[in-house]
Amino acid sequence: MNISYINDTDFKLFINDNFFEEIEYESKEELMTLLKAVILKVKKNYGIIVSGLYEVNIYILKKIGLEFYFTKSDNYTFSNKVVDLKMTIHLDPNVYLKFDNYDYVSEYQNLRYEEGCFYLKPDLLDTSDLIKLSDLYTIIIDENNEIDNYLLLKKN
Repeated sequence: MNISYINDTDFKLFINDNFFEEIEYESKEELMTLLKAVILKVKKNYGIIVSGLYEVNIYILKKIGLEFYFTKSDNYTFSNKVVDLKMTIHLDPNVYLKFDNYDYVSEYQNLRYEEGCFYLKPDLLDTSDLIKLSDLYTIIIDENNEIDNYLLLKKN
């Protein structure tokens, strides 16, 4: 589990596939159960108080895990012990892995380049490569499909 603060009201949370058992991604009930467990773990292990109304965007990252973007919408109509979540599930987002060093990705096909960074689709890598490279990339969710237009260095 990896937590990143964006600002005072927003944070993101990444959970890799090893954290949870196989779940039905299309099931809001299963995702809500997982999300409740995650919030309890965040409170217990990181001391982060999650209370109020949050809009939560859940990105299903196949072969990688889940990424949650929390945006606090309302703090005043809830007590400190109440959490309400408005979930939006993104089943098939356009995801890239961003690398800063060409040496890490030189052997792969369909490699894109822009401003000193290299981008790969995670579905082009097998699980062992994803694990091997996990400390070397940043997950990018390309909602506007901009990376698809970056320079293609290698094509298969």
